[in-house]
Amino acid sequence: LTMMAPRAAGFVLLYVSIILCFSCNKVVAWQSSSSSSRRMMVKASDSPEILPSPRRQFLFQIAAATTIVMLPHQASNAAAAPGMTVDAARDQWRQASTILDDLVQNWATVEGGGGDAIPDALRTKLGTQGTTSPFFQIEKAFKSLRDSEYVDDFIEFQETTEEFIGALYRADSMASSANNKTGSGKQTPPAVFIENARVEVVEMQRIAKQLNSMVK
Repeated sequence: LTMMAPRAAGFVLLYVSIILCFSCNKVVAWQSSSSSSRRMMVKASDSPEILPSPRRQFLFQIAAATTIVMLPHQASNAAAAPGMTVDAARDQWRQASTILDDLVQNWATVEGGGGDAIPDALRTKLGTQGTTSPFFQIEKAFKSLRDSEYVDDFIEFQETTEEFIGALYRADSMASSANNKTGSGKQTPPAVFIENARVEVVEMQRIAKQLNSMVK
């Protein structure tokens, strides 16, 4: 019995050592996996190759989407309006807003041209005919402002600019229709289209006031 005791104790120690070793390996593996996962999540955009392909693509897409949602100004500003600075966009909008106020207050100056000159003069001021008006390519200015530090709520700003552009295009369509003289039947008088265009310009002014309150 005395000879068997050391041998039994040895087996017990060996068994315990094996269990401890296995447990340690599991802990180390778990820690390594957790640490590796954290590093992968943090550096998913820097070193995506260290993850298996499906997980790498999934995490990379999440990181990219999060960047767009959390940092809309930095992520989109460069692609919003190539060749236009934010300050230039703000200046263009201010000039366009001034032109719009003047157009509403002095509508008679547009009508003063008479005949075909009325729709042409209106379309020139709206930037849909010629390139001299601040309204020319105003969509690019809106995109640049939307993704800039001058606008806090870029979603509301985007929706409001879409409403504004819709009114602008309707005004342009009415002005263009006033010039169209086709067919032999009874036609709508140009004055009706011009009045409809004036209504849309007044609507543009209303929306412009909302936009002005959104731009710092």
